[in-house]
Amino acid sequence: MRRAILSLPFLSLALAAGCQSGASPEPESSDAATTEALIEGSPEAVGVLRFLNDASTTETVLDDEVPLPSHAAHNLVVHRNGPDGQHGTSDDDLYDDLNEVLAVPQIGPSRLAAIADFAAHQGFTPTGDDLLGTYDGVAFTVNEAVATLQLVNGASETELDVDIALDKRAVDSILAARPIATVLQLSELYYVGGSALAKLKAWAATGTLAAVGEDCANNADCLEGLRCEGKPFDGSPEIGKCIPQGNVPGADDECQADSDCLEGLACAGLTVYGGTGFCRPTWMFGTFASEEASIPIPDADQAGVSMDLVVYGLATVPEDLMVTIDLDHPRPQDLVVRLVSTNGSDSLLWNHDQSPAFYLSATGIERDNYINGQLTLEVMDTVSGETGVLHGFEVWVSSRYD
Repeated sequence: MRRAILSLPFLSLALAAGCQSGASPEPESSDAATTEALIEGSPEAVGVLRFLNDASTTETVLDDEVPLPSHAAHNLVVHRNGPDGQHGTSDDDLYDDLNEVLAVPQIGPSRLAAIADFAAHQGFTPTGDDLLGTYDGVAFTVNEAVATLQLVNGASETELDVDIALDKRAVDSILAARPIATVLQLSELYYVGGSALAKLKAWAATGTLAAVGEDCANNADCLEGLRCEGKPFDGSPEIGKCIPQGNVPGADDECQADSDCLEGLACAGLTVYGGTGFCRPTWMFGTFASEEASIPIPDADQAGVSMDLVVYGLATVPEDLMVTIDLDHPRPQDLVVRLVSTNGSDSLLWNHDQSPAFYLSATGIERDNYINGQLTLEVMDTVSGETGVLHGFEVWVSSRYD
């Protein structure tokens, strides 16, 4: 790992060079707060090099604005401009790395930190989607570098070797070097060249995109070949799920069980169509749960209590809609329970039943209106004498396009 750290040998070299050149000594501060190391290849280090190599960085800028002592500013510009003293000519000696900067007389940790801070404020330090650098022919933005480093530092040996298909020698190099601080350091590892960097960069990019069934806000959030579907229209959180594009062979075939459907499909509508349903893509099914709570159910109160959950990521309208309820009450027959959909239709699930079923079919919810959105469970105790507690509820939904 190459780190530009101004250790005592560097400091001795800088001061010795300053004395040999005849410059009046202006020693560095040894304040520990100013000696935090910059890492070669980091955005901050890249910003320093871009700033020092830029034609707008003159002795005056370095002296008055950074600010540096005049001798340090002079030495930096003289080194960069070369023997003819002119920037932009063939003899320029531009800074290639931090070690080259640190070798300039009277440049040490606090002055390097001051340069880095000024470079960042002037926009020389790359951030976000700015280009960080090109390594073995592979260009990386800052965001791409961050994602790639997270990958190489967190991936298992199997992921690197089998899933990403790196050469085993590259895998061994990465595992031995972790934690890896920069893409520059990664690129310098044994057997990690352009091909390996390209694979790692591409794999890291897929990790920032959503796969099938994962949450999304728009199509751009999904992996290639997927689209974002099922965002609620009623003001609920505007998220959907990434689903495959195109038709699935066997969709809409009649079925009586999941085994009747081809791979990637399941049987929907068995609770609706009298035991015969239709094969739907598996993404059209979902289970949604409310947050766990302990809400008292007031005794003999027609207002009752309510609890919400949001359905999202499905097709447009429901087919099966099954509800399970988690509540405690010594006399279940005192209760009336309804499920209310976002379109206003409701289903009476529990009407003074002494032994209600575990799975309750919400047959009263309209099957030709939107399902993605808020569902509300209402629980009322209409008989005095006992109280209870509502903990939560869950719905299982199959859907279709209207």
